[in-house]
Amino acid sequence: HKNGWISVCPGVDNSRLPFHKEKDKFDDGRAIPAGCYTSPAIDFATWIKENTKIEDFVVLKMDIEGAEWRVIERLAQEGAFAHVDEMFLECHSSEWNPNHSTEHTPADCHRLLNALRYNGVFAHEWY
Repeated sequence: HKNGWISVCPGVDNSRLPFHKEKDKFDDGRAIPAGCYTSPAIDFATWIKENTKIEDFVVLKMDIEGAEWRVIERLAQEGAFAHVDEMFLECHSSEWNPNHSTEHTPADCHRLLNALRYNGVFAHEWY
């Protein structure tokens, strides 16, 4: 299987995802003008299943600006969580940031973390 970084967005299918960048620089110093862009996306559930083995120890950090709800649903539907041992999740709710297009509440985030834990993923809230 493969290790390392991939330069795509985790999504629910192989497509392109729009995003809006408000600053001219990323936190790591790379310069890209502010504006609207698209980024390649992959079906992350399929990628996890094709690039990891059940016996691997897989740690997943997810901070995908509100898209986590759809991606986590897809991971669950496809049985990909069987490959994930530990997860650090920044869960976005409308109360946390009104600019995110989600109708989820902080209570929904806590229920999601508990459901992940109940299903065998050592899940942590990430800020």
